[in-house]
Amino acid sequence: MSSSSTTTSPPFPVPDGFKLHTENNAHILMSENEAFLNPVQEFNRDLSVACIRTWSEELNKAKDAKRAQARQKRASRAKEELAKKRQRVNESDAIDIEPESLQPSESTSEIPQAGSKEDVQVESSAKPEEKFSYKITILEALSATGLRSIRYAKEIPLVKYVLANDLSSTAVAAMKRNVELNGLGPSKELEETGSAKQANTHLGKVRVNEGDACALMYSHRTDRVDVVDLDPYGTAAPFIDAAVQAVKDENLLTEELAFPITEVYP
Repeated sequence: MSSSSTTTSPPFPVPDGFKLHTENNAHILMSENEAFLNPVQEFNRDLSVACIRTWSEELNKAKDAKRAQARQKRASRAKEELAKKRQRVNESDAIDIEPESLQPSESTSEIPQAGSKEDVQVESSAKPEEKFSYKITILEALSATGLRSIRYAKEIPLVKYVLANDLSSTAVAAMKRNVELNGLGPSKELEETGSAKQANTHLGKVRVNEGDACALMYSHRTDRVDVVDLDPYGTAAPFIDAAVQAVKDENLLTEELAFPITEVYP
């Protein structure tokens, strides 16, 4: 998968002092005095999107297989319970029968038999399983313009939301502007609750945070994410422990290996 980037033919008005940068269907506004963007890393972003998308699909398949196995176990237990119930009913009826009533009669047809109407009612009462897709959460610890997070949110179908973080207030302001530009920010919708309507705030598919990357990742030790994306301007070594603490077991940690993880941080 390759993306197409351009700064011409803007699909909407561009404010004075800004230029529009587009990759695939993600758009960001660039200013010379604001957050940094490295266009050379476009291929790296393409690769990240492709890899995480493929991984999320495989993860969903694995979780779907586990759900199917659990459904089979529940169905098997239900059949066993029904068989035990039928056996108890038959045994109870056999004990209560008087010797003179051992002759065939119309009442014997009332004992539930395999494949009877009772079985049909039990089977038909089972609710059909709803189609379920596992949605992943991504934490981008060093987001800068937010372009990578925006592309994740728009190009990976199984993304629940992306948490985009940066320590720079200038970068955070740029991220918020770009997230809103792509329609991925928080919104309020009126929801009916009885006879009244209540405003419900949706946090958005890209959620911007201003703060220290390690502090944010450590804060997610009890509410871990599926993917942690690290793309520092040097080695990732100072962030590795926090990233490992923030990501769920057997899930994904990505890092741009322009600098070895073991290299001494300047």
